Amino acid sequence: MKPPTASPTLRRSVVLAATLVEEARQAAPESLRGNFNRLVQKALEEYIRAQKNRVFEESMALMARDPAIAYECREASEGLAHAEGDGLGDGS
Repeated sequence: MKPPTASPTLRRSVVLAATLVEEARQAAPESLRGNFNRLVQKALEEYIRAQKNRVFEESMALMARDPAIAYECREASEGLAHAEGDGLGDGS
């Protein structure tokens, strides 16, 4: 089996305000200040992660408000209540 290959690299040109670039450099960790390409890559990765987290949190909040899911959770909790006294203590 062939080893996985790295994702292809794409070149893109963007127009950014000089003040935005300078502010990004100043806010960046020292290790990224000298490599704007890497700084942009890290910023995009962080943005993607934040968006995925936001979508997940919104989905969880929506599920929490769903009466059918709340009912199922109550049923499961009640059904497993007998296991709470399994002799393991409170974890202290």
